[in-house]
Amino acid sequence: MDKFFLLETIMNYIFPPTCGFCEEITGSDSFICEDCKRIKKQEYINHCCMCGKVCYSEICPECRKKKIYYDKFFFCYEYNEDIKEKIHRYKFLGEKYYYHFFTEMLYERLKNETADGIVAVPISHERMQERGYNQCELIAKKLSRMLKIPYLKGALVKVVHNERQSLQTFKLRKESVKNVFQVADIYDISGKKILLIDDILASGSTVNECSRILKQAKVKEVKVGVIAVSHILNRL
Repeated sequence: MDKFFLLETIMNYIFPPTCGFCEEITGSDSFICEDCKRIKKQEYINHCCMCGKVCYSEICPECRKKKIYYDKFFFCYEYNEDIKEKIHRYKFLGEKYYYHFFTEMLYERLKNETADGIVAVPISHERMQERGYNQCELIAKKLSRMLKIPYLKGALVKVVHNERQSLQTFKLRKESVKNVFQVADIYDISGKKILLIDDILASGSTVNECSRILKQAKVKEVKVGVIAVSHILNRL
């Protein structure tokens, strides 16, 4: 077992799991309590199947106009203030333990899906030095164990350090991610079905570019799973 996850297992034994929503002890191995599961349940009807935006057709008008390289899309929640705060704490304030909570959320959405491998959206070396961890990788690794699908560590790498997407205008996001990702020559992923994990879908540019690169490597199918979607027009 990875040393990080071994330490986390020990810590979870000493300090019982608390709910990621209400922060109360759950009384189980879960990081979402039963009350919050019921109260916070997300409805997935009337959402675009490719970006999660609210719409009343299977695919929203914006997605119909775009070239989308992934084949399936899954999200857990809309990017409301509650989820926004938790993701911010997880990504920028060093509160890594939230990965348990986010992984459980994604597991519930993806537990009936099949894939040959799980890949996390990578971050640059500079961002890793700054943050100390890749928030998507922590989720992907635990999800791999829960779904019993191999985690393909390092299969996708980020070779260019660019400005954070959240700091850019939506018009610039698509251009800023072009050619910043590469498939590493360490796995044979040709003909495989890949589950790609990210935290937030806002413009959709990052997961679409990662999917494009994976398809260039002859991946058969890409399924995208994210924690939250931000319903903003002019995606991709």
